[in-house]
Amino acid sequence: VSAVPAQLSETGFAPRAFFQTLTIQENKLSKLIAIDGNSLLFRAYFAMPPMKRSSDGQPTGAVYGFMNMLFSIIEEYEPTHIAVAFDRKEPTFRHLLFDKYKAGRRKTDPELLSQFPVLKKTLSELGITVLEQAGSEADDILGTLARMKKTRRLTCSPAIKTRFS
Repeated sequence: VSAVPAQLSETGFAPRAFFQTLTIQENKLSKLIAIDGNSLLFRAYFAMPPMKRSSDGQPTGAVYGFMNMLFSIIEEYEPTHIAVAFDRKEPTFRHLLFDKYKAGRRKTDPELLSQFPVLKKTLSELGITVLEQAGSEADDILGTLARMKKTRRLTCSPAIKTRFS
């Protein structure tokens, strides 16, 4: 399994800019698994007992659960490339269109928030591409990758999280 090519992770992810500047040779990626990192980490956080911590006290249960699910995905689908997309804190175009976008959501638990940088570092150290861009959500990035599947003839599974529903 290898990461998505470097030019993918270095491109801006306002989806139009992403799509226009990305250059991947046709069929170079035979099977790309694209994962919504926020969704899978939230799922892992609420599925795992809160007692997992590193030796310095850092909560790690959600990262542990995420990695277990990721390894199951790798075992089942045998991808050649993996990318994990994350939301960012900055407002998106949806916030500009609807000022109450996500207004009803409760604040994310600080113990979960502290695990995002740990997970991103772990993924990067494993050679898995982490995708994020201010103004875009993970769904925007996954949608762009799915669009690439159609136009670039890639095998891409952007909704892989549904396996755990």
